[in-house]
Amino acid sequence: MTRNLMIRKLGILAGLAILLGICSAARAQETAPPPSLGDVARKNREEKAKNPQSSKHTLTNDDIFTSRGVSSMGSGAVANEPSPRGQKVVAEVLKKLDVAELAFQRLDSMDRAQLGLAVLRGDGHAFPGREAWEERLYLAKNLYVSHERTLGRELRQLMSEALALEAAKVPETDPRFAALEERLKTVSAGVSREEAAFNAVIAEGRELAKQQEKPTAGGD
Repeated sequence: MTRNLMIRKLGILAGLAILLGICSAARAQETAPPPSLGDVARKNREEKAKNPQSSKHTLTNDDIFTSRGVSSMGSGAVANEPSPRGQKVVAEVLKKLDVAELAFQRLDSMDRAQLGLAVLRGDGHAFPGREAWEERLYLAKNLYVSHERTLGRELRQLMSEALALEAAKVPETDPRFAALEERLKTVSAGVSREEAAFNAVIAEGRELAKQQEKPTAGGD
């Protein structure tokens, strides 16, 4: 029972981190058309073909739920079958991570002009400083997506380890659960920093555009 409560707690923390991480991605794409699942799958295949080593050590959902995957996560004991509750919690986190990855893929595919239009809700008029702001936005977007994907991989690893401990019937008081919780909090803090940095650039551009809409004094 206590192990189930601990893995639920870890799942809630992970879910909050994912939700926070995709807020800026959603905010930056308010007017962008959604990608088709076929386009996303094709992009994944192309990326893997171009960079076969890039995902070599990335856990897949299937890896996490296989007995080999569960037993190889460093629990220090022979793994039993994870409890249905533990599997459900981890599956929910993985589903949220998959949704987040779709948002990041969509954001990653935008060029500078497309991104600027999406952030400014389709406003394409030129204003002083727009070109420089779009360049800052594009660079901030690339950094944000890269960092959030790294944090997403870390979340997958953390939930895999949590499931392995739960499957091995490790008690809640085991220090490894506390260590996982601390790592999750560290990931959440990293997500918050990346979110704030990207949001700041988004807000800057919207404020610049808003300033251009203000009527000049005495102008009727």
